[in-house]
Amino acid sequence: MTATLESPDTGASPQPPPPAATPTAPAPAPQTQPIAAEVALTLVTLIAVAGLGRLFDDNSVLADLLLAGLAAHVLASASRRLGWGLLRSGLLQLVALVVVVSWVRYPDLQSWGLPSSATLDAARADLTEAWDAFGVVKAPTEPLPGFLLAGMVAIWLIGVVADAAAFRARLPVHALVGSFVLVLFTGMLGVDDWRLLSSVTYAAAALGFLLMYRLDRRPRRTAAARRRRSVQAGTGAAILGLAALLGAVGGPALPGAGDDPLFDWKELDGSGGGRRVTLSPLVDIRGRIVDQAPIEVFTVQADEAAYWRTTALDNFNGNVWGGEWKYEPVTGELDVLPPPVPQVTNIQTFTISGLADFWLPAAYLPVRIDQGAVKFDPESATLIGDGPTAEGFTYTVESVSPRFEADTLRRAEGPIPPEVLERYTALPDDFSAAARAEAERITADAATTYDAVRALQDYFIGNFTYDIDVAVGHDSGRVETFLTERRGYCEQFAGTMAAMARHLGIPARVAVGFTWGEPQEDGSYVVRGEHYHAWPEIWFPEIGWVPFEPTPGRGAPFSAAYTGVPEQQEGSNSLVPTTTIAGADDPTDAATPSVPDGLGLDGLEGEFTEDPGTTGAGGDGEGGGGSLATPIVAVVGATAAGGAAWALAVPALAAQRRRRRSRAASTDDERIEAAWTSLVSELTLDGMAPYEAETRREYVDRVAASTGLPGERLAAVADSADRAGFGGAAVSGGSTATIDEVQRLERQLRARHSTKDRVRRRLDPRPLQPSWPRRKPGSPPVVD
Repeated sequence: MTATLESPDTGASPQPPPPAATPTAPAPAPQTQPIAAEVALTLVTLIAVAGLGRLFDDNSVLADLLLAGLAAHVLASASRRLGWGLLRSGLLQLVALVVVVSWVRYPDLQSWGLPSSATLDAARADLTEAWDAFGVVKAPTEPLPGFLLAGMVAIWLIGVVADAAAFRARLPVHALVGSFVLVLFTGMLGVDDWRLLSSVTYAAAALGFLLMYRLDRRPRRTAAARRRRSVQAGTGAAILGLAALLGAVGGPALPGAGDDPLFDWKELDGSGGGRRVTLSPLVDIRGRIVDQAPIEVFTVQADEAAYWRTTALDNFNGNVWGGEWKYEPVTGELDVLPPPVPQVTNIQTFTISGLADFWLPAAYLPVRIDQGAVKFDPESATLIGDGPTAEGFTYTVESVSPRFEADTLRRAEGPIPPEVLERYTALPDDFSAAARAEAERITADAATTYDAVRALQDYFIGNFTYDIDVAVGHDSGRVETFLTERRGYCEQFAGTMAAMARHLGIPARVAVGFTWGEPQEDGSYVVRGEHYHAWPEIWFPEIGWVPFEPTPGRGAPFSAAYTGVPEQQEGSNSLVPTTTIAGADDPTDAATPSVPDGLGLDGLEGEFTEDPGTTGAGGDGEGGGGSLATPIVAVVGATAAGGAAWALAVPALAAQRRRRRSRAASTDDERIEAAWTSLVSELTLDGMAPYEAETRREYVDRVAASTGLPGERLAAVADSADRAGFGGAAVSGGSTATIDEVQRLERQLRARHSTKDRVRRRLDPRPLQPSWPRRKPGSPPVVD
């Protein structure tokens, strides 16, 4: 017996029974591949990647990053056209990523064209170096190999996720999230060059993709449909072009466009928005020594030779030393208090020619500078320029050079102020246990702080070899390797000795600068890259900071009296001229050195605050460079928090809307309409929205052909909804059967979904729209 259904239009004409020979649903008609939308989405990713040029000082590296983005999109498109699922496609992408990255980044470390253990070791070393540098670099920075490796992996992932979101999950807006985060990252940290152009170009490309995505999903089987699509494409392109033009030309002309922001996030880390071109000194020191050895950095006319100190680093996070200082504009006398030991005035005039940092070298301890456009931090005794680099800057600085004696330092015992002890003895919990034990062994017989420091220094000088052909860095693993192999360069000697002193409760930090350089006939010194150097500074009660020298083959001028190390440096081991200290023969005069008037330690708070782990200057200059570590944590945290909020809020709000719609239906007709709306919403989430020119019966016939759901049951629900919406013929209480049928159909529909589809549907925000579900414009496709 075959059931028949009455037509809602005539009430009598029977519908033909479904074909008995069709036990399963017919296959859906093949869909047109979204070629234009795919190209547009690929272009969006590539434009976002091109903006990364604002982070690096060498844009040629963008070719590798662009290749990663392009390859990810091409492979994603190919795997979809082959009908591959997510698992098989993901495995293809993973293998391709490994092979392409190894070919591009490590072409000489392949084995039969494939990555080898040497490739993995090199990649691991590059990523470790990049991680060490990550918290201290400022844009535009050197494109370290680890940065490019991590960038290629991240961009490849962005391309894969974007393609899956757009063409598998059918969520075009979600497909733009990855590239938008990349643009946001670049905008926050990159320099201002090309900022407007890159922003406008990305916005236009993103809107163009959304337009192409919408047009690619429109029916175009008839000539009229193709004409409509052509008109819509032309209109959309014109609107996009006009919007981009107005944004590029009109945006900067708006009132207040050039004013300071109401809230400047860069002030949170004290970077002040100044564009700074630098790496942390201890991240790049080996590269400077090896790669820039013959380059003239500066010349200095000075009363006597000295270590030309640039800055000091007080923060050791287990991987790299960094500084946290406060700078304020200064001219004239500097707020420092010279130590109560004999001292000599040293007036120096520097001419900077090749220094790519903004620090200004000076002999320790600077007490006066008369040039403007200079900032100073009293705690570290660091001078910085007000521009991106010090190159081309000439200045004169007056310093007092202390003449420390061993007996004076040996007597310098006493309580250490809590703020000094807390700041300058801090070590990470995972600092090498072997280094801690070795420090205790070396200093076991030391009676005073000075004796302990000398024991550490002499241990390195007497048992180690200076060698720049070793692994870079000074984290715990490298410290242990350094102590075992007993070979390294100044960064490792200075950093390790300072860390070991801290373990012993002795305040220590690392100073960075240059040895005195090549003496000239006119009394000046030429300083080159090979003279770059690092050494530890130790704090003594009532004395302050005192430099020591653990690096073999190096020795500061006029320091042998307490270090026992003669003056020596790279390229020249000749002794520098000695200077007689006025009154040094008289112990009374030597014990009370003169201190310039007006010097003190009060009022050190300044408006320029550096972020932890950096040695960059604060400033109010133009540009947009910022430290990478602090804001990227904020970006990642905000993204994670936003994702979690989305995952919780969207399903809850959708469920609340369904309950509100159900409670608002007070009659049988309204309850039937609400049930029909719920069914259409479920079908629309699966890409089967009704068309404007489509009746309910035509719609359910198309749904049955596409989904395999029972056509007679769908038709019965559509007929019931027609009667409730137009005829008002529903019997009191008759809505229960229709609602039950809709719920059964919805459960059957959901049972067909994979776990991925269920997650996608729960996170889809479209059901929250006031007009959801909406009808599509145009004519319905023909169902064969």
